[in-house]
Amino acid sequence: MLSEEAKQELKALAHSARVREDFERVREISARLDQQGPRLDRFVRFLTDVTRMFPGSFRPSPPVEYKNARL
Repeated sequence: MLSEEAKQELKALAHSARVREDFERVREISARLDQQGPRLDRFVRFLTDVTRMFPGSFRPSPPVEYKNARL
């Protein structure tokens, strides 16, 4: 459950034209990816838009170690 402060912040963001434009762009890009199949340049643009919308919320995960990898 969100705190009152978080709810107020989300309400303030909902009135921001830039946030609405960002969400619209993310929606359009994801729809195009579904229709045209994955393309690296569009996927990178999508990730860039998401990280701009949510700065600092993504942390790198530790690398995966494969003990029994077969090629």
